[in-house]
Amino acid sequence: MFHAVKNEQQLGIILAHELAHVVLNHAAEQISFLEFFDWLMIVVLAGLWAFLPNDGLAIVASWFKNKVSELLIQMPYSRGLELEADEVGLQLAATSCFDVRESQVFWEMMADASEKNDELDVEWLSTHPTHENRAKKFEELIPKAIKIREFCNCPSLPQEDPRLVLKSMKAQKSEVVKKEPRTVVVPGIVINPAEL
Repeated sequence: MFHAVKNEQQLGIILAHELAHVVLNHAAEQISFLEFFDWLMIVVLAGLWAFLPNDGLAIVASWFKNKVSELLIQMPYSRGLELEADEVGLQLAATSCFDVRESQVFWEMMADASEKNDELDVEWLSTHPTHENRAKKFEELIPKAIKIREFCNCPSLPQEDPRLVLKSMKAQKSEVVKKEPRTVVVPGIVINPAEL
């Protein structure tokens, strides 16, 4: 992820996010939560095995428990921790006088990179929110973070809003793509619009 940051402001926001995980004690919280869930499921599986004592059934039930808990418990819980770290990290970045508007820019660029690389970005199969959802969440959080910056007597934000710069770059890029002629290849036939 560190190779994806474009400037010090984005790096500061990513580091603040990681620091938020530590401050919020997410590692211990997740282990505690999962241990509780494991104990609960052990009781259920032990009850099942008491009535149907079959090793094959125990193996299948254990595998099923692991997959169900991963999809329905662990992944959503982990996504919740990530969103919490995003919010607290943005507040930490604001108190450290980083340009918090870069957070939205970073996640929009990550979403564009994923789309460009044809990466499958399905949130419910991931421990992290999608890049697009994170960008939208940061868009909601930025006004509050800017107020925190102002309260901390940080220097004024640069006049040029990085979100508008990114939007302008995307618009220019889409214009270039629209103007470029495309070669159409049909088996046995090649059609190049520039030659027509």
